[in-house]
Order: sequence, then structure tokens, then C-alpha cells
Amino acid sequence: MIFVTIVNIYSVRFVLKGLGVVDYGIFYAIMGVVLMGTFLIPVVSSSLQRFYSYSLGRKDEETLKSLFSISCNIVMALSVLILLVMEIVGLWYINNYLNIPADKAGMTIWVYQAAIVSFIFTIWLVPFTALIFSHEDMRIYAFLSCLDCALKFAAALMLLVVTHSALLWYSGALLLISLIMLVAYGMIAKRKYAECEYHLVTQKTLYVQVLSFSGWTLYGALAGTTMIQGSVMVLNFFFGPLANAAFAVANNLYNAFNSLANSIVLSFKPAMVKVYAEGNTTELGRLFYLNNKLMLYLLTAVSIPIIAEMRTVLSLWLGSYTEDMVVYCRLFIVYTICQVMHNPITTIMQSTGDIKAYFLFVETMMLLSLPINIVMFANGAPSYCLFVNIIMCCAVSHIVRVVCLKRKMPVFSVKRYLTEIVASGCLIVALALLVAYLTHQAIAHAYIRLAAEMVSVPMILFSAFFWLGITAAERKGLINVVKSKIGK
Repeated sequence: MIFVTIVNIYSVRFVLKGLGVVDYGIFYAIMGVVLMGTFLIPVVSSSLQRFYSYSLGRKDEETLKSLFSISCNIVMALSVLILLVMEIVGLWYINNYLNIPADKAGMTIWVYQAAIVSFIFTIWLVPFTALIFSHEDMRIYAFLSCLDCALKFAAALMLLVVTHSALLWYSGALLLISLIMLVAYGMIAKRKYAECEYHLVTQKTLYVQVLSFSGWTLYGALAGTTMIQGSVMVLNFFFGPLANAAFAVANNLYNAFNSLANSIVLSFKPAMVKVYAEGNTTELGRLFYLNNKLMLYLLTAVSIPIIAEMRTVLSLWLGSYTEDMVVYCRLFIVYTICQVMHNPITTIMQSTGDIKAYFLFVETMMLLSLPINIVMFANGAPSYCLFVNIIMCCAVSHIVRVVCLKRKMPVFSVKRYLTEIVASGCLIVALALLVAYLTHQAIAHAYIRLAAEMVSVPMILFSAFFWLGITAAERKGLINVVKSKIGK
């Protein structure tokens, strides 16, 4: 997954060079309209994973077969709804409010239509990906992710030789790639899993359970998507395509870090749901704390050198950059680390099935960031304030998440969480920041300094993590895992 993340980030260099800053900004603004619907994908996927994993934990094969058919029905219904909304509301917004040059208007419509179809193909993937994650077949997911990454990287490279209508060509290539991945996922899932066989399900109770669970998960995902994709529209309205281009570059880093975090989350989530279904709270707690620690220290090990040497990174990555890109990227990475730390808490809350109050409270706070940004920009605030605002909203909402977890699971210790995750994490991250600062001051050459920080910061951070960030029992377990891997 790290390899996929690096390739996806590097491909932006070729996309930006092939399209140009203005067309890249237009493309990202159009995608911002379509991707407003992306909140539906994690909603349906997360809900199905929860029910799949719960059924696997209870070894209920009949329910598992029914769930696959139900998921297909739900996905098809959502596709029709999305198509109608995008063709009516989305098209109206693009024609009347999207800030694009007049000579690009005709091309914009074709790019928009291709983006809609690509998005629908992506939604159709959900029943298959949920099965793969629930069965914890991460090798299959890694293989298909590498295939998707390779195809998109090839499309980015082809932009360097396309001389006319590069934006149209690139949109068409992404559409074709979406279709290829749909076929690949479907064929592999059908051959590997017995439950991957469609049949008519009339059991209303199961539909109600899945849709009820999805409803509140939908609200949570809507808040996150509105904050990100809504920000694209707000920046376009107040600052134009150049701000969108800078945001798009930063958002690629956000997606990369999010992908890295999700690879950790997906390794733990099915197991956490299964042990909850079994009633094993001791093992659930062990997985919860280990998940938190791995995400925090892995992401900070990667992010600190990048934040400290952002200008050098952007120069190597894109060739040229603006100051907005530097600021946006730094703040977006900070937000990403704050945001992904909610995942272990959310996994436990979703496992309980009682998520109404949880999503209602915490995600409402995230939704507030959008109107606050609009008011700030209307009163002359600089564009980077958008990120400061969402970081603050994210921090406040995380406090509420911890309180909700404590109320739902009294065995959860807030004191232990503050000691092992917050206090210990702040100490270790502060030590890594000090190392980065001293390295930055000691080495004048930019590229050598970046290389030195990429080595020294992770080394110090993981050493501190091993001796200070984990308990003796976790340290022993980690050593045993490493020994078993070496012995193979």
C-alpha cells in the first residue's frame, strides 16, 4: 500500500504538467461536484462490512448469502438515485455557478458526464470490496489496488504525449479504468466466495437492519464529504480555479495519507467486529489500542519530514509550486492525522450497532465547518483559514467521540486512553519534531536535508515508540510477530 500511495502521489506531477494549472483546477472543480456523492461509498461499504463480519463471526452462512444479494439491490437503487441527482442538480450547478473560463464550458459538460459514469462504476464495486475486507483477504485487495494504480499512472504518463483535448482524453481514460476494475473485482469475488451469488431476497427485516444502520453512517459520511468537497466549491466561488488547483494538490496528499491509514484500519476492523460479536472485550481493547498507536506513529513518521521540507518535496514532486500549495499541504496533513484517529473509536461504535447519538453529535460539529468558512471568506479571511477551521472542528469532535465511547462501553478507560495515546503520543511526536528541527538547522543542502530527515525522524520515532509508546505485553507480542516473520 505504501508503494501504491507513492505512485499515486507522483502521478499528480504528470497530470498537472499534461493538463496545465487551469485545466487541472477545472478538472478538480468538476470532480468536486461529482465526488459530493462519495460519502455514499464508505457508508454502504462500512455497513456491509459490519454485517458481513458479524455474520462471519457467528458463522451464519445463510445470512451472509442474503446480505450479498441485498447489497446488490441497495447499490443499484443508489446508482439510479445518484444519476438523477447529478443530471439535474449537479448539471444545474455547473452551468450556473461553477467558476470556469468561457471557452472551456463545452468541454466541461463532457468531462462531467464521464465523471458521473466512472463514479457509478465505483459504487458497483462496493459489494465485492466489502466481501474481500470482511474475509480479510488483503492480498487480493493489494493486488487489485496495484492494478488500479498502474492503470492510472499509465493514463497520467499518456498525457505527456496527448496534444489536443487532454482533459477530455484523461476523463475518458479514467472511465475505462473504472470499468476494468469493476470487472476484475467481480470476477475474483465470484470465483473465491460462495456467498457471491445473486438471488432474490424478500426478507424485509434484514433490509431494515442494513438500511437503518446505513442511515446514521450516511449522516457521518455526509459530514466528512461535505467538509472536503464543499470546500472545493467554496474555494472556487471565492478564490477561483488557481485556489482549486492548490487544494487539489494538497488533497492528493490527504488521499495518500488517508489510504495509508485505511490500510491499517482495514487490517483491524474485521477482527474487531468479530471479537465484539464473540463478546471478547479484552481482545477488543488490545486491538483498539494497537490500532491507535500504529496509525499515530506511522503517519507522524512519514508526515514530519514532509511538512518540514514541503518546498523541497513539492519541487521534486511537481517541478514548480505556489505558496498556497505549501500552506495547504502542510495544514491538510495535520488535519489528516487528527481525522484518522477517530477510526478505532468508530469501529467499536459501529460494532455495537447503536450509532444514532454518536454520529448525530460528532458529525454535526464537522458539518459546521462549512458555513463557518463561508462567513469567514465573505469577511475577507485568507484561504488557508479553511484548514485551520476544520482542524479545530476535528479536535473538538474527537473529544465528543471519546465521551460517546465511554458511555456506550463503561469498561473503556478514558484515563488509559489519555495516558497511552494522547500523553505518550505527544511526548514521542515532540521528540521527533525536535530531531526534524535540529536536522533542518544543521544541513544547508535541501535534498540532503530531506533525505536525512526521512531517515532520522522515523528512526527516532519508532525507537521511542518501541520503548515508550507500547506496553511490555505489546512489545513482547511485537517481537514474537517479527521473529515468526523472519523464521518463514
